[in-house]
Amino acid sequence: MAAYERPRLPAGGAAARSAGAPADVELWWRSRERLRADMSPANWNQLVEPLTPLGRDEQGGLWLRAPPEQGVAGRVATVVKRALISEGDDAGSMARIVSSEHRI
Repeated sequence: MAAYERPRLPAGGAAARSAGAPADVELWWRSRERLRADMSPANWNQLVEPLTPLGRDEQGGLWLRAPPEQGVAGRVATVVKRALISEGDDAGSMARIVSSEHRI
């Protein structure tokens, strides 16, 4: 049985070049607004507002950074992926929410 290998956002290459890409930032802002309409203001402010786009991994999934003190990934990962897909991200199902320390 192969050990689970956690995907990493590469320091160089295509993923690094796309970090902060204007198209990804715009996509994320549209997705955030879609989520704002579907969530209570308190939940949106706590769980979605702090997320920021980091770039894309080699498979095309958008990585979103969450503050390390917030364990939000389990609470919003599915709705984030759905919002990205709804806004036209073909790789939306591969999106990941990470902290600055580790993958959540």
